[in-house]
Amino acid sequence: MRAAIYLRVSSASQEDNHSLPSQEESCRAYAADRGWTVVAVYREVFSGAYLDRPQLTRLRDAIARREVDRVLVHQSDRLGRNQDDRVFLRVEAKRYGAAYLSVLDPTDDTEEGRLVEYVMGYGAALQRRAIIEATQRGIRGRLQAGKRYPGCKPPYGYRWADDAKGALVVYEPEAVVVRRIFDAVANGASLRGLAAALERDGIPTPNPRRADPTKPPMWHIRSLHTILHNPAYKGVSVGNRKQAVAPASGGERKTSTRLRPEEEWTVLPDGTAPAILSPELWERVQGRLITNRERSERSAEPKQDALLRGGFVRCGYCDGPMHVNRNAYGAQYRCENRRRHPVCGKGQHIAAGPLDRQIWETTAMILTNPGVIAAKLRREANPEATAAELAALDASRTDIVRQEANLTDAIARVTTPLAVEALVRKLDALAAQRSALGRQRADAQLRHWGQQAAARQVTDLEAWCRRERREVGRLDYEGKRQRLERLGVVIHVFRPGRFAGRFDMTLRPEGFTLQDMRDPEEPAAATAFPTPRCGSTARSR
Repeated sequence: MRAAIYLRVSSASQEDNHSLPSQEESCRAYAADRGWTVVAVYREVFSGAYLDRPQLTRLRDAIARREVDRVLVHQSDRLGRNQDDRVFLRVEAKRYGAAYLSVLDPTDDTEEGRLVEYVMGYGAALQRRAIIEATQRGIRGRLQAGKRYPGCKPPYGYRWADDAKGALVVYEPEAVVVRRIFDAVANGASLRGLAAALERDGIPTPNPRRADPTKPPMWHIRSLHTILHNPAYKGVSVGNRKQAVAPASGGERKTSTRLRPEEEWTVLPDGTAPAILSPELWERVQGRLITNRERSERSAEPKQDALLRGGFVRCGYCDGPMHVNRNAYGAQYRCENRRRHPVCGKGQHIAAGPLDRQIWETTAMILTNPGVIAAKLRREANPEATAAELAALDASRTDIVRQEANLTDAIARVTTPLAVEALVRKLDALAAQRSALGRQRADAQLRHWGQQAAARQVTDLEAWCRRERREVGRLDYEGKRQRLERLGVVIHVFRPGRFAGRFDMTLRPEGFTLQDMRDPEEPAAATAFPTPRCGSTARSR
């Protein structure tokens, strides 16, 4: 039996009894006791409130490729806090002959067991909601008392005034750097040039603990943005400015943040955060940032030499987005995580033009020939077969109920103990058969619902493709990008010389996968587009 282990915590600092090492130890012991072979371990630091988790997605892909028979988790809530998500994952795994098993709270695969699992998931979701509400009440209480929300650390350039962490004091070694940053931007310096200058001078970053002490500091543009937009540096301390929201797309980030409306902000008393620079300089820098944003290439008409920019292309090793890099040879997609992810080596890169053309040709083929995909999907999505199976099971159960009624009447008529005992044994056997049929019917019902949903997806996909077919030849740059987004196209790029090709092309939302693994710099006739492989997963390697 091939087993995979899924480990999850919500934050990297978690060191309770759900920490990753203790979860893995219990799961490996569980597998060893049963003689199962652990073929993969998936480690996740991500909130269980979201189903779209990077490592969980990889695990689901492996299940769909039938590489895993059992998935072990330390406890059921490691799969997720939402009970509906957990039920969905179990139903999905069952379609491929796999199952999720929990070490601490095992439940059997019966109607009663699934009900227990659902109730436990509902309790986990309520617990998470209660924790969030209690945390928010505590934050509001501190702000109403005129104290800053402590968070993990004070803003760059400050230290906490006391252990209560209600106010800040200036920390001059960092305040000098803050003034340098504001002065440089006010005088027209770019953020990239400023970051490079700070790195050259060896200035420690706002997160020195995360930096590699053997390497020079790395200042990120996001860190500079955070400093430049913080009103505390002009002496205005504000609470409740930001709120956490679900990330706009997949990836490693658990949440994103966005500014609340100004009327929801809480202005704290004067002196809570002493000013490091003048309000005039702070306001001048805000105007400069607005000007820079308006004049940047990102805000102007985007260059149209990179159709797949903005997240369509991802590194096949770290799963990070590949950014557009332009040089004398033209536009390229390049992974920028090479300094943080050694597995990326010197950084993945691939020419944008050939890749764009090949991906759009494949997408156009899908839009103009939906029947090729629909035929394969319909062979897999067959609700008529599962409906016939349900009807047969119902007929068998009706026959057993009839036999039980006849035996009950016979028991009432006989008088000898031996005859009664024989009839009771037959009645017990029929009851066991009826119970087994009930379990079979519950499984068949789940499969039938899944097949019905898949059939609806096929119909919706085919209808949409037929509507789009007339427009394929007339689509402009933005029109093509909209169709790529609608199909959920994701491309993972690998190093040259990989056994199967340079990249994998994946379509997620419609419940199937197309795979084309070809070097886009090779002639188109060298490798024909393979037959689409249909399923409910994302990636095929």
